[in-house]
Amino acid sequence: MKKTILAVAAVAVSLAGFSQDLMSKKGEAILPEAGDYAIGFDAVPLFNALKFNSADAKIGADYTNYGILVKRFTDAKNAWRFGANLGLSSSVVKQDVDKLDAGVVDGDNTVENRTSTTEFNVTLSAGKEMRRGNTRVQGYYGYEGLVSMGSKRVNTEFGNDFDDMNDGDYTTSDRSGVRFGVGARAFFGVEYFFAPKMSLNLEYGLGAMFSTTGRGEQHITHVAAGDSNSEVVEGGSRTNTFNLSTDRANVAGLQQGSVRLLFHF
Repeated sequence: MKKTILAVAAVAVSLAGFSQDLMSKKGEAILPEAGDYAIGFDAVPLFNALKFNSADAKIGADYTNYGILVKRFTDAKNAWRFGANLGLSSSVVKQDVDKLDAGVVDGDNTVENRTSTTEFNVTLSAGKEMRRGNTRVQGYYGYEGLVSMGSKRVNTEFGNDFDDMNDGDYTTSDRSGVRFGVGARAFFGVEYFFAPKMSLNLEYGLGAMFSTTGRGEQHITHVAAGDSNSEVVEGGSRTNTFNLSTDRANVAGLQQGSVRLLFHF
């Protein structure tokens, strides 16, 4: 990611030297104006898809969260901004195990155990952005508040009937407590307008987040002497966490410190 940021910054600075004309040949304004809106997306996944830096390499870490940023300019130098970052993941692990009959292996027959994991995270932000500069390359800074929520669940489906399985406790569902967090973030960045109302920006910041996670629950099936019964038990304990870090540490699951592509209209 560091090499990518330096490369994009170098391109922006070099291109800025070719033209500081703030109107296109068609008479279109290059920079945002009062009343304009902007919508921005993480540009790193696009660079990865286009193999921007090499034939097979990726820029930065794998992105599992995808964010969107919306701005409304009150004037050419100030804007309100709102962000949403959504993280969704789902996976299934399949495992062949011996088929059991009353606890005894049934020849060479096998059955399949399936473990599925789903995870959800969302972070919303709102804040104020101030800008400096009158050329295609502009600096900006500001602040924003953050609200986040997340959860995780693991479900297991056993191929053998519980009445045929060995004595023991088997967890069929493990749900974490819901995580809720609030925080604040200060940011700064550089933005280059390479076409009328189109830009790339590089942003970095420092964020603080307080979060609390509630108790989860587990569904457990008890097997003893060929009989089975299920119960729901409270899992884990309520926890509180405070985090203060730069964007490199990925505060509150928010994928910051990245390159964004923005469109203004």
